[in-house]
Amino acid sequence: MMVSPEAYMRFLQDKNYEELIKERDSLIDEIKGYEKISDDFIDIDINPSREIIYKYNHLYLSKVCELLSEKFTDTGFSNRQESFMSDEWVHILKEYLIENNLFEIWTNDNLQRRKKGKEFTLSDHIKGLIYSLLSNQRPWKGIVVNMDKIENIFYDFDVDKIKAENPEKFVNEIRKIKCGNRNINQQMKSLSQNIAIMEEIVRDYGSMDNFVTSAPAYEIVKKISDNKSKYKINRVGEALAWEYLRNVGIDGMKPDVHLCRFFAGDRMGSGNNIPATIDEVYETVFKLSKDTGISMSEIDWLVWNFCSSGYGEICTSNPRCEICPIKEYCNK
Repeated sequence: MMVSPEAYMRFLQDKNYEELIKERDSLIDEIKGYEKISDDFIDIDINPSREIIYKYNHLYLSKVCELLSEKFTDTGFSNRQESFMSDEWVHILKEYLIENNLFEIWTNDNLQRRKKGKEFTLSDHIKGLIYSLLSNQRPWKGIVVNMDKIENIFYDFDVDKIKAENPEKFVNEIRKIKCGNRNINQQMKSLSQNIAIMEEIVRDYGSMDNFVTSAPAYEIVKKISDNKSKYKINRVGEALAWEYLRNVGIDGMKPDVHLCRFFAGDRMGSGNNIPATIDEVYETVFKLSKDTGISMSEIDWLVWNFCSSGYGEICTSNPRCEICPIKEYCNK
């Protein structure tokens, strides 16, 4: 049942400005969703009908915008403008990438699976680690199109079979499908040792899942990337540690070259470092996630898709500012 616009207005009264922004964006998404559905897919048995929902969503949208305007004025233009400018570019960027078929998320599927209660096995964790290693200093697109082949190469991430295999076999097979990187030899030679480290973690914590959820994500990153740590994983620094955790459904971001450049002081960052430091990137993405309600993982992928070779290729080392949809928010 659809409520009247007046009743909907009463429902909105106690929401703050940020909550109203989310409500507005949700209505816009629903309206756009209806407009993309062809007549062949309209279900005439829905009550109320999609046409009625569509009309009411426009009425609701007008009420949200009316209230947004009031609250914007009441809270003070300068403070609200600062908040708007700091967050709104995330939504603009997402819309731009979706409209141009440039937005691709793989790890967010695992984030949703974990939220729904999935427990990731040791095999899942080894899979997450291998994909993080393969992502090192190379375009991701070549990995995506070869995922089926990669899973075959690694025996569907069967722990015992990987441990028993000669690492040179993995190196050769990965190179055949052009998914290698400059560290592939060392990465594959370290696989058995890294599995042994994970098995030690399992003995200490009961499972890899217990371990990765035993402390805030940034602490787990330190434990598996710090050379002084008992659980240091070979060939994994902070950036790849974040990538691995995302691959097993832990919300976070990978502070690689794209994010460090994007959030630099001369671009979208608030600090003075060029490029931004790993800590600056983490703090920025963490705050954006908290303010917008968008996961850190999704913000990471938005920026990465915007910058990366084979995807957006806009905020690169030589940025294409003339076509950038968020250039008015940039320090450049």
